[in-house]
Amino acid sequence: MMYCYLYTFAMEEQQKWFEKVKSIGPMERGKLCRMRRGSKVYYNHQAWVKGRNQVRYVQAGEVPALREALKGYKKFLRLVEEYADAAIRETRKARQRNQ
Repeated sequence: MMYCYLYTFAMEEQQKWFEKVKSIGPMERGKLCRMRRGSKVYYNHQAWVKGRNQVRYVQAGEVPALREALKGYKKFLRLVEEYADAAIRETRKARQRNQ
């Protein structure tokens, strides 16, 4: 019984969650760092990949798109957290009903 309830809940929540995830758009991990050398400003994009910090130079024209992609990834992480919280709440409710 608990499995059926959780499965139904999961299917409904998954559909809502997938729709939200699909609407995010571009995503990129890491952070954008503004650097200065004398009076010149440039940007680096830093991200951990397979346990290593990778750094790449970002041209000024790419900065706005990269910022949006970084926001997209943060939104994705927030949605994953919300989904996990909802599933945990329902799991606990189902366990209490079965005790």
